[in-house]
Amino acid sequence: MDDGKDINITNDQLFEFMTKMYNEMQGGFKQVNSRIDGVENEMQGGFKQVNSRIDGVENEMQGGFKQVNLRIDGVENEMQGGFKQVNSRIDGVENEMQGGFKQVNSRIDGVENEMQGGFKQVNLRIDGVENEMQGGFKQVNSRIDGVENEMQGGFKQVNSRIDGVENEAKKTNTKIEHEIMPKLDVLFDGYKQNSDKLDRIQEEVSKHEEIILRRVK
Repeated sequence: MDDGKDINITNDQLFEFMTKMYNEMQGGFKQVNSRIDGVENEMQGGFKQVNSRIDGVENEMQGGFKQVNLRIDGVENEMQGGFKQVNSRIDGVENEMQGGFKQVNSRIDGVENEMQGGFKQVNLRIDGVENEMQGGFKQVNSRIDGVENEMQGGFKQVNSRIDGVENEAKKTNTKIEHEIMPKLDVLFDGYKQNSDKLDRIQEEVSKHEEIILRRVK
C-alpha cells in the first residue's frame, strides 16, 4: 500500500468489511448465550442441592421417628413393671420428641432460607446478564453508528486500521519465530533427553531383572 495516496474501495471490499462486522456481532451474541446457559446450569445445580438437603432432612426425620417408636416400645415394656417409671420415661420421651421436632423445624427453616437466598442470587445474576446484554447491544449500536460515520467520511481510517492490523500480525509472527519457537525447541530437546534417560534406565532395570532371575533359578 502506497503512503499518502487514496485507495478506491470496491463493492467487494465494502461487502467483505460489512461481513466482518456482522461476524463480530454474531460472536458477541454467542458469548451472551453462553453466559445465559451458565446461569441456567448454576440454577439447576442449586435446585439439585436443595432437593438433596430436603431428602437428607426427610431421612433424618424418619430415623428420628424410628428411634421414638423404639423408645415407646421400651416404655410399654416398663409399664408392666410399674407405672411410676413409665410416666417418668414418657415425660422424657415427650420432651425429647418436642426437642426433635424443634430441631427438624429449625432445619427446614434453614433450608427455606437457603432456597430464598439462592433464588435471590440467581435473580441478581440474571439481572447482571440482562444488564450486560443491554450494554452489549448499546456497544454494538454505537459501533454500527461509528461505522456508518466512517463510511460517510471516507475509508482512510479503515485502511489505516487494516495497516495497523497487518503490522501487528507481522510483529506477532516475528515474535513467534524469534521468541516462542526457540523456547518450544528447547522444551522438545529437554523432553527428548529425559525420554532417552528413561529408556536407558529401563534397559538397565531389565538387565538387573534378568541377572536376578538367573541367580534365582
